[in-house]
Amino acid sequence: MADERSALQLACGLPQLSLRVHDNRPVPVSYTHLDVYKRQGSVSVDTVSTPKVEVFYWVTIMFSQTLGTALGDWTADSEGLGYGGGVVFFGALLVVVAALHFWTKISKTVLFWAAFILTRPLGAVVGDLLDKPLSDGGLNLSRYSASAVLLILVFAFILILPQKAGKHPSTEEKAG
Repeated sequence: MADERSALQLACGLPQLSLRVHDNRPVPVSYTHLDVYKRQGSVSVDTVSTPKVEVFYWVTIMFSQTLGTALGDWTADSEGLGYGGGVVFFGALLVVVAALHFWTKISKTVLFWAAFILTRPLGAVVGDLLDKPLSDGGLNLSRYSASAVLLILVFAFILILPQKAGKHPSTEEKAG
């Protein structure tokens, strides 16, 4: 059997995890966090310091975008939640992750990746809710109107939830 790994995987020496679909063709799911953890000692975003690790993160982002969109669509369409139900479902899961961040000692890196992954299907169902026809359960906004709504929400959240600058680990090492 031929090696099914991509040129990117071969160049970076990273393994492939595959999900077998109905026609038994492999669909790459992700480069495993466990392998990067084993090689680098961390999967924290703060540790991205080599081209190999940076490639891992960009590939992870690419797959999470694609698969997250598919998950959002599947949840809203195939599972019958609808777009509004999908927004509530993925929004509630993000609230749980936020609560775990504030009220538990669960690894902040694990919670970051959980939130990172959940934002993709949430974004898909929010986008569909805004621009799909009313007959399909959407609000039938034009792309421009939907974009304006999202822009207003982003600015509102920035004003409502102000952030303070954090310290980057590399600046802490230089200071110490």
